[in-house]
Amino acid sequence: MTLQYFFSDVCTYLAIIPAAIFCFLPTKQYMKWSSRSVILAFSLLFILMVPAGVCLGFFFHLDDNITVGIMIIIFFIGYNRLLTTRFSQNLNTFCLCIALMAFCSNFARGFDALLHPAAPANSFSLEACLFQFGCSILLVLLLGWPVAHFGSRLIHFLKADAPWYAMSLVSCTFFILNIFIIPHNYQVLYSYRVFTVFWQILVCMIFMLCFIYFVFYFVAQTILTNAENSRKLRLMSMQESLYQRQQRYIEQTAVLRHNFRQTVVTLQGLLNEQDYASLSSYLDEYMKTLPVKETSDFCQNYALNSLLNYYQQAAQNQQIKTHWKIQLPYKIPVGDVDLCTLVGNLLENVIKGCNTVTDSPKYHDLSVSVEKEKNLYIVSTNNFDGKINKRNGQYLPVYKQGGSGIGLSSIETIAEKYHGFARFSHIGTEFYIDVMIPLWQDLPPLQ
Repeated sequence: MTLQYFFSDVCTYLAIIPAAIFCFLPTKQYMKWSSRSVILAFSLLFILMVPAGVCLGFFFHLDDNITVGIMIIIFFIGYNRLLTTRFSQNLNTFCLCIALMAFCSNFARGFDALLHPAAPANSFSLEACLFQFGCSILLVLLLGWPVAHFGSRLIHFLKADAPWYAMSLVSCTFFILNIFIIPHNYQVLYSYRVFTVFWQILVCMIFMLCFIYFVFYFVAQTILTNAENSRKLRLMSMQESLYQRQQRYIEQTAVLRHNFRQTVVTLQGLLNEQDYASLSSYLDEYMKTLPVKETSDFCQNYALNSLLNYYQQAAQNQQIKTHWKIQLPYKIPVGDVDLCTLVGNLLENVIKGCNTVTDSPKYHDLSVSVEKEKNLYIVSTNNFDGKINKRNGQYLPVYKQGGSGIGLSSIETIAEKYHGFARFSHIGTEFYIDVMIPLWQDLPPLQ
């Protein structure tokens, strides 16, 4: 192996650098390490892997596709471990990057065919390697902003795995198509109009891939918007129900106030006659006519109060003993919809968990408070049957009962939106949810 051969072969892997930048653009907010640590880790992996791949390919006569495939697997394992996002999201981002880099590789082969028509397609010239590197950089510059902006937004809100896996298959399909259209010899491209068709196919496929992801984004946004509107409608329905119950209470008390003069006159007459037995009987009957208030005043936030009343009634119907302590100021820098979505998902999870208990009383303790006007704390404890399903350290629902199974993820997402966090844990048959949201920061909510 000559130094020139080694340098030329190393240059074929230069496209890994812009590819890595592309992969981290939509996920930069979810890195476990600091940006500097990630760059150092990637640089070390690149320095170790690339020369090792070149040497293995040379000494064991391995095909370039084999060494590249091994590197892709190793880099993905490292990439997935560096992020807190879901495996499906990481896989989709990585597959999209690989598919786009495959286009750059084929563009470089076309360029190489122009320079060296007699060369075999599996031997990149140094000029082709640099051309591929330049194409990769150009692709990152063209798609970097939309991928970073819209991709991170989609990763933040779309937590279901199925759409991400489906789009990963799309990217893999385009990657495989790029492999199939690689010519065995550059001279084939000079037969008839094959060269023109080769370029046309590449351009059409890359535009098709971008268009599919463009459609995917807007379809996903529509679904997420509809889900958000559905949550708002549900909240409005709860508020309407609360209003109607309060209205009935007001009307009943208005009638009692109107008749209270006659009640006082009757009581005064019985007292003057010293007919204490009739007085006692009359008071008992009167107490039965007093209206029972159907709603509780948990806090001053009308929307959250409506939601808490709704779930309190649901808990009572399910014979769940609740001990709720809600201490919230009139206004906090957390949107009503987000706050109600967070608490609603928490209570939905609690009720489903409590319903798995069959051999002991069901209970739920909830504390919502603001400490020293700095942090919002939500602490929840409920019992369940003790059966837990976890994957990659995350709790998965084992009692979905027709739900979406993304309640805990939604709680975590909203907490992170306001620069806080949510923690889920269990001991035995008790499940714990702890949420902290800082209220003193001047940072705006994440979009």
